[in-house]
Amino acid sequence: MTLDADPGPGGGVRLAPSLVVGSDAILVSSHRIAARLARSLPIRLLAPPDAMPTVPVFLSWQASASDVPWMQWVRQRIIEVAEEATAADA
Repeated sequence: MTLDADPGPGGGVRLAPSLVVGSDAILVSSHRIAARLARSLPIRLLAPPDAMPTVPVFLSWQASASDVPWMQWVRQRIIEVAEEATAADA
């Protein structure tokens, strides 16, 4: 596989699964994402041998954006989507 093009925003996330196919490499991701990838790529999904630790995720912004209404709206949507995804994975 030749990697001579810029994959663009989020390209690493989209490119990584293709690099795993046909190799002895592994890719660690959420089950939700892995299951979606397995529908279109010849990959095997394996459960980790032990429970995976919870990884904290932080949302940060510049103090000057704290009171900007559209930024408050964006932050709230991000929080809601993350909570929905967390509930779906439970």
